[in-house]
This record gives sequence, structure tokens and C-alpha cells, in this order.
Amino acid sequence: MKTQLLLSATFVVWFATTALAADYDFYAGVRYPGAKLRNDVQRYKVDQAGSGDRTAYEHRQVHWWPRKGVDVVEVKQGMPLRTWTPRRGDREPFEAHLVGFRGIGNTMSSKFGGGGDGGPWEPGVVLRLPDERKRCFVKGSFGDDDKKFIMDLYVKEMNRIRAGIDKTTRGKRPSADTRWPNNAKPGEPGTMQVESEHSSGCPEARRAAKAIRGSTKRSPRRLSGTAKVRSNAPSTGGT
Repeated sequence: MKTQLLLSATFVVWFATTALAADYDFYAGVRYPGAKLRNDVQRYKVDQAGSGDRTAYEHRQVHWWPRKGVDVVEVKQGMPLRTWTPRRGDREPFEAHLVGFRGIGNTMSSKFGGGGDGGPWEPGVVLRLPDERKRCFVKGSFGDDDKKFIMDLYVKEMNRIRAGIDKTTRGKRPSADTRWPNNAKPGEPGTMQVESEHSSGCPEARRAAKAIRGSTKRSPRRLSGTAKVRSNAPSTGGT
């Protein structure tokens, strides 16, 4: 009976840990908190305050570094602990928690533009070092095994984010067919309509084709939808 209770308690703890890890937000640290203060971020400590007189020249001392939640961070449930291997051979592997991602990755080949190793384009990572300091490492900082770990976790994080975004579809304006009929292909005289699930655009077909080739400096046609956007690139925005 005691063995069964022990196993049940172990399963409950394991299940709770797994659930909390699955809910961890790896992009929480890059979002602006808005008007509310974060409880996990330490406030500036005023060691010597002034009188408040804006016209007075007086000494004021503020302790601003290091601050918890900014410069040093605590381990939270869901932060993976891993031994990271720097790509540079003159640096030793080290153990650190993954706090979050910085920037956006790409699952397509990183050879675009003539560089990269041909694999995916991983985002930067923010790590909690053994001395509790928080530090950002840009893409390409770590070896292939670490890169695969980053990308596998990044893809899961993107799927989690996409599952929670607004699913409202956006269509073109009713007047688009009258003002900018879809009567031409790229490079031909006339206008064309470019639509996706969340946007629509109506550029001039010949001008759009030249803009794609980078051979025109003329301003493009206005977009359909609620927003009017001007750009030197083909118009793809909209509502």
C-alpha cells in the first residue's frame, strides 16, 4: 500500500512538472509588459534621493545594477538545463539554463546569400549562466547538436504561438475589383491582385515586376484594405 502511494505521488509530481514545462513561454522576456509592473523584476533602489526640485543641482544616487529579473535571473520551472558547446574551439563547454529565444529563426536553408552551413537559421538564445547572470548568444554561437536542440524547441514554440493567434480572415475591399481588376500577370500592362489569408494587395502588374527585379524607383500603387502603405517593394499588405 505504501509502495502504491509512493508511486502515485511520484507520478503526480512528474505530471505537474511536465505540464508546467509545456506551458513555459520562451518569448516572455521580449514582450513589453505594458502599464503593469512585473513581480519578478527588481525595482531601482534609491540610495540617496534629492528634494524633488527640478531647478536644484543636487546629488542623487541610484543603485541600478545588478537587478534581479534583468541582470541576474532565477531558475523557473520549464527552463531546460543543458551543457552547451561553443562553436569556437578555444572555448570550453559550459552548463546553463535556457531562459528564452531572442529573434526569429527560419527552418529553410541558411545558405541564402552565400553564407551559413546549409542548415536551418536558428534564433539567438538567452542563457542563465552558473553565476545567475543572464547572457544572450547570437545564432551560430554553438555546435551542431546545440543548434538542433534550439531548432526543435523553436519549432514547438512557434506552433504554440500560432495556435493562439487570431484566426480572423481578412479579405479585399469590395471596390478592389472595380478600381484594380485582376486583369494582368507580372510584367504585363494592367493591375493584379495578390491575396493571402490575412492580407490583400493590388499593385500595378508591370511596375510590380520591375520592383521585384529591383530596376524601378517609381512609387507603387496604393494597397487595398484599410491601410494605405507606400513602399519601394511590391505591395503585399492590406487590412
